[in-house]
Amino acid sequence: MAPDAPPRFDVVVKSDCPTCQVIVPVLVQMERAGLDLQIHYQDDDEFLQGLEGVRDDTSLERSFQLAIDTVPTLVRTENGGEAGRAVGWVRSDWEDLTGLTSLGPDLDPWKPGCGSKSVTPG
Repeated sequence: MAPDAPPRFDVVVKSDCPTCQVIVPVLVQMERAGLDLQIHYQDDDEFLQGLEGVRDDTSLERSFQLAIDTVPTLVRTENGGEAGRAVGWVRSDWEDLTGLTSLGPDLDPWKPGCGSKSVTPG
């Protein structure tokens, strides 16, 4: 039997969400830890400069595929299926999903997310 592939992580963000702006250092930590990470932005990627796994989701295609209603959202995928998600910024949830500790040590432990562009009328 083949070994399980390592988990993949998708994070969906948008620039006009204060919480998404605040968690950029967490995304840097996740990349530096070597996680298979894709960061999907719904509007502008300017605030994500320096990150490698950045993907354009201005079409919202990935947001719809992942059923995103709040940003930021972190989705863990294992063996082709969703294995968990964290909505908004809740440090303990993000640490549980990623297996990393001390994420965002200078951030508040909890911060609500913002409405996803995929659920915004118009």
